[in-house]
Amino acid sequence: MSAKKRMTACLLAGLILFVTLVSGFEIAREAHHICVGAECRICAQITVVRELLKTVSAAVVLLFFARTVFRVRRFAAKPSRGVSAGSPVYLRVKLLN
Repeated sequence: MSAKKRMTACLLAGLILFVTLVSGFEIAREAHHICVGAECRICAQITVVRELLKTVSAAVVLLFFARTVFRVRRFAAKPSRGVSAGSPVYLRVKLLN
């Protein structure tokens, strides 16, 4: 992995962590507010923050799943020790006699 990709990945991971922490602290801070009824702005804000956390968590789970599938497929594509790496089948050589 190149340094630029690694830096981008670290920045994105930091951003996701920051959004998650700030959202959680916001919900905790406003949890015991004085609600004014159906048009409460704080309740609406808490609802938006909860939806944001659901979306971020779903994205993280999806990325983890995709990464796992990619690694499994890459591992499965490697030849096993029982198959010769120089066989015509492995090298995809047509035997036209």
